[in-house]
Amino acid sequence: MRIVQVGYAGLGFSILLPVSTLCSLSSRMEAYRPCLQISQPLGSFDTGMANQWQIPSDAEKRIRQRFPVCAYCGGKMEEYPNRKGCPPDKSTFEHLNRHGPFRWSEGLNETDVVMACGRCNSSRGKKLLSDWFQTDYCQSRGICEASVAAEVKQYLRLPVSEE
Repeated sequence: MRIVQVGYAGLGFSILLPVSTLCSLSSRMEAYRPCLQISQPLGSFDTGMANQWQIPSDAEKRIRQRFPVCAYCGGKMEEYPNRKGCPPDKSTFEHLNRHGPFRWSEGLNETDVVMACGRCNSSRGKKLLSDWFQTDYCQSRGICEASVAAEVKQYLRLPVSEE
């Protein structure tokens, strides 16, 4: 996905936008042209990041290879590229770290992410893993600390940070 960095003159910050979004907004942005600074011309660089978490394509590939099945239930998953919504067996990124970072540009790394099926990811939501394991969803499927992927077990052994 090609993105471009757009800065707002005098405000000291910038945002990254997909080129397709910037192009679709271009007519509405014309009035703001004097205060916009596009640091790179449209299409001049490709970040190699194809997901909302800004995980580089090569790292995403390694993560997906490490988790051919759901890190929680062990179920088979599908990628469903470019499909909106979340089918139960969709392969989704699951952040183990509750307090971030959540994006690659913020310091997210491969050990902070596992792949989970859409069903498990949706069920967990923002719950602590220890709380989620106690839900009917996990109890009925035999999902517990002992049954999850090794990477999740390793995460569970880390000291709990204060909320």
